[in-house]
Amino acid sequence: MKLRFGNRAEQCERSLPVTRMDLAMKSLSSHSKGFTLVELLVVIAIIGILIALLLPAIQAAREAARRTQCANNVKQMCLAMAAFESANKHYPSGGWGYKWAPHPGRGDGLEQPGSWAYVLLSYIEQRPLRELGKGVNPATDSAACRAANKSLYETPCTFYSCPTRRNASLYPMKSGIWFVKEPILCDPLSEIPLSDYAANGGYTPLLYGDGPDSLSDGDNGVYPWLNEKSDYPFSGVITSHYFVRLRDITDGTSNTYCIGEKRVCTKEYYQAGPEDLGDDQGPYNSDERDTVRYTLDPPERDTEEIDGLKFSCIFGSAHPNTLNMGMCDGSVRQIDYDVSKMIHKYYGMRDDGATMEFN
Repeated sequence: MKLRFGNRAEQCERSLPVTRMDLAMKSLSSHSKGFTLVELLVVIAIIGILIALLLPAIQAAREAARRTQCANNVKQMCLAMAAFESANKHYPSGGWGYKWAPHPGRGDGLEQPGSWAYVLLSYIEQRPLRELGKGVNPATDSAACRAANKSLYETPCTFYSCPTRRNASLYPMKSGIWFVKEPILCDPLSEIPLSDYAANGGYTPLLYGDGPDSLSDGDNGVYPWLNEKSDYPFSGVITSHYFVRLRDITDGTSNTYCIGEKRVCTKEYYQAGPEDLGDDQGPYNSDERDTVRYTLDPPERDTEEIDGLKFSCIFGSAHPNTLNMGMCDGSVRQIDYDVSKMIHKYYGMRDDGATMEFN
């Protein structure tokens, strides 16, 4: 007797009832091999809506991170100012005047033609930049001095750049002003890093000048420095050829601006000049609108407008609603653009006797 299991299996299979799931699977396998065009368009539309909803949040998070990094830059510079004051019993001088580059063979006192940002390099972990040209003759404008300064000017420093506005990079020289293209003590410049920060020069603007014409003129005691005038109205922390001491800040270090962000023309973010005269020299030229700003007018957000007197003298930033201002005690505050003009004025003055709260 032979058993034919194969045929029985086939007979059993044929006798099994066809379920609703079987019909559905057969229908899918025979009629649907993928998405229809309408389904694909719907999916793409949903993804686009999700991206549109998420993008502002992502951008806001990125800006918050950039603003925090900027605030950290300001804080490090203010702490460096405090460390400099502790070591030298005074804050840095503003240098000799806007025609002057630093002299690497000189110290950090009134004999130094360079800016406060230059002498602070040793206090913000940038000593190699401060020591470029170290040992050159301090009494001469030598080829070695000029070459060292050219190297300095062509080396970006991240501490002096706000990441919201631009990277710490080299930008082409577009200015036609002779001392911008070739500062005293420096070889000609075709590109430079730009600075996004300035020290507090007080309430009254335009307290800067071009300075002496030579090292000997600045050293011999004959040049008429601005601060030697009896009616000199300086009320801030940094100015040319002058020291402010801690005891001079009678309003208190927590009530006086030290360093903050400066207002810049958006059209010239990525070049040095020719129109924005407060953003064409970088951080190392001496006391001028590139390195010192004033509180005569409230801060403003960057725009395309250029007014050589006002916009190149005030504080401001590229951030949407606020700017970072560092105080002389090392703290950093986010200041609204609509801050009271009077409050902003008083926080720029070290000895006015007023203590006020921000809005």
